[in-house]
Amino acid sequence: MLAGLLEKDNEDRIFKTYVCVNKNGLVAKYRNLYPLRNSHIILGDRYCVFDLYGWKCGILICSDNNIIENVQNTNLLGANIILMLHVTMCSSSTRPRAGFIDHKLWENRENDPISLRLEFDGMRSI
Repeated sequence: MLAGLLEKDNEDRIFKTYVCVNKNGLVAKYRNLYPLRNSHIILGDRYCVFDLYGWKCGILICSDNNIIENVQNTNLLGANIILMLHVTMCSSSTRPRAGFIDHKLWENRENDPISLRLEFDGMRSI
């Protein structure tokens, strides 16, 4: 199971964190390297690569996904699978440019995949 959370350490510093847990407890923890929009959140300081059921996995979250070097470095550290978690702008949110994708575009994706792709690649992807 993966879960995103705000983590407070022993020094009361706050991190934007994702954890991977299984039935035995914590498997891995990744702290966002480049958190945006909040001066109270501290930057993480390392990449995360771990074994999960025979696979080498890594975690990147939010703005870290947009920096190609993070992907390359996680791969160079051995990750064959990178869990790239982020908030999509295609949700109900008060953020500018956010909002649901018109369901008709999804229903018509077989006949018109370009219109759906443009919706995902347009203003909502910024």
